[in-house]
Amino acid sequence: MTAVNVLLISNRYYPRLAGAAIRFHRYAEGLRRRDVHLHVATKEIHGLPVHTIYDNVPIDRILPAGNDSTLDAVRFHQKVHRYLNMVDARPDIIMTLNTSLRTSLLWYSLRRAGYETVYVHTLFSGLSANPLWKTVQKWNRRVVREQFSAIVTSSEVMLNNLRSMGITRPRLEVIANGVDLQRFRPASGVVEKKQLRAKLKLPIDCVLILFVGYLVPRKGIDTLARAWSELHHANPQTHLILVGPRHNEQQPQMSQFYGEIDREFQSVAGSVTFAGKRLNVEEYLRAADIFVFPSRKEGMPNVVSEAMATRIPVVMTPFLGLPADFGSANTHYLLTEPTPESLVETLQELICDPHKRDLIAEGGFKLVTNTLNVEQSLDRFAALFQQLKKG
Repeated sequence: MTAVNVLLISNRYYPRLAGAAIRFHRYAEGLRRRDVHLHVATKEIHGLPVHTIYDNVPIDRILPAGNDSTLDAVRFHQKVHRYLNMVDARPDIIMTLNTSLRTSLLWYSLRRAGYETVYVHTLFSGLSANPLWKTVQKWNRRVVREQFSAIVTSSEVMLNNLRSMGITRPRLEVIANGVDLQRFRPASGVVEKKQLRAKLKLPIDCVLILFVGYLVPRKGIDTLARAWSELHHANPQTHLILVGPRHNEQQPQMSQFYGEIDREFQSVAGSVTFAGKRLNVEEYLRAADIFVFPSRKEGMPNVVSEAMATRIPVVMTPFLGLPADFGSANTHYLLTEPTPESLVETLQELICDPHKRDLIAEGGFKLVTNTLNVEQSLDRFAALFQQLKKG
């Protein structure tokens, strides 16, 4: 097996880690053991060095801070090519987690220059109900995605999403988001759970309900906020933990969104912990009793399988992109309609029935440990990179 150098071009990376970037950062050590070496090119951030190493991953901040305009896209294109002309070792693979019509010229030019390129499709792409706009969307996405040597999705649902847009080439691969079963493990017992709660400054003797992710509309935080007042008043022994940052809080639309959320939580403020961004998510999962995920649209969200691996029951809404890899409702997780009333009813059921909590938690735990071990995903990625390098 020969060494493979992979350059990941990502708009967000340390310290601004989004879900997909977090996943590949966690994959880096396992890939290195398979002789695949990850290097990251990401956006410039004022005050941070152009070159740094984080957890043994080299990071170069060479991309322009914006990329939402045509001018930004031109600068993006120029800076990537300039960077590739400067690096000591030519990458074998160039990979990205996000792309758009504005940046499609970059990926076309990289393929023309002889680079193998990989796009990791991380979010379910909805289509307009308007027939004309739907046709335009399909054309747009097909033009963008067919510039790559290979596209990787995390589930069959995501693969079918691509095919529904007419994308049948280039090479399409399904590689599930694997879970590090050493890091995400169940609490050893009541004592460890209580010790973690004390360490994290969380209430010790209550039912802890946890959400992890960006606090944004797509994640359904507004639905959870509207449900929580009723749920907590009926069950005062409960406490809600929200782990994750707010996003673009200064924008008028987001400022209004957060104002509405804060008003919803105001009457039960003592029962809610806003933990913000945390790198020790596994400790919050082990400390919790129930994981809630009222999202509207995803790819294959890491945190759901991580919660299952921690052996706590998961409550989800039927979000766009829900993969079969998470198993079956009522066996491996509970599925609830995306309304405050349904969320209250489903969470109430688990709060009042510890036996059912154990059954759902055990079902999810067995599924993840048997089918979503990160080592299997790392083997698949390493094999793909080796094959692409050999041509």
